[in-house]
Amino acid sequence: MGDKLQITVRRRASAAALLAFLVSLVLLVPVGAAQAAPQYSLWYLYNAGSVQYAHRSGISVDSGAHTAYAEVRRSNFSTSPINWLGANARLYYGTAMCKQSGIIYNGFARVTQVATTSYGGCATGNAYGWASFRVYNGGGYNSFTGVQSPLLDDPSFAALKTSGAPDQFETNERGLTYGSAVGAASPAAEPQLIEVIANNGKVGYAYKSALDEGTDLKTPEEVGAWQASKRGKPTVIPVYLSDGSTKIGTFTHHPGVSTK
Repeated sequence: MGDKLQITVRRRASAAALLAFLVSLVLLVPVGAAQAAPQYSLWYLYNAGSVQYAHRSGISVDSGAHTAYAEVRRSNFSTSPINWLGANARLYYGTAMCKQSGIIYNGFARVTQVATTSYGGCATGNAYGWASFRVYNGGGYNSFTGVQSPLLDDPSFAALKTSGAPDQFETNERGLTYGSAVGAASPAAEPQLIEVIANNGKVGYAYKSALDEGTDLKTPEEVGAWQASKRGKPTVIPVYLSDGSTKIGTFTHHPGVSTK
């Protein structure tokens, strides 16, 4: 009888110790960790030939760093062949692009392609994600603009989402259009000089042609060769005043490199 009692006591003590250990793990999780959960837009549909794709944009913040998300998949959840899905996560603060991942294609067959980009230098408030995508239609690629993620702070800021309408772009003395890419109906509708926040925190403009690296490829085979050449090599592009010639900083992204 005494042996059975001791065994019962030991089991209860072990269970209590396990419970205390699990509680301690919960208490060790930082209070702000729950705030890091991404906030996503709804899924939206896009037709590329006979293939229908679903896409969304997301945003999160943790320890002062913002992260933008871009996700794309077939609407029926079927697996897409290698290099059929291209996602570019764009992080905005105000009307200026603070950071982008650059276009990232699925390096192996998968259901969903995810791209992310994180940065802690955009300042605080009114940060959001607005992704862009490239998807294969069976004979080539379609490029399209995603939708705005929820805003982290002031919901009224959403009124600026149409500030990139083509009829609102300015034109500099060299005949180049410049302005925010926010709200452009498609990548083709964006200005030639896109408003960005440089690595040094200054607001200026980067050439769209430089930001669009990797979006002129025609086949999955070309995409594969390009991504292999880019692996581990960030791209640093100049940032100018609106004249497109006075350099004020640089903008760094990693197209074709990191996937989830």
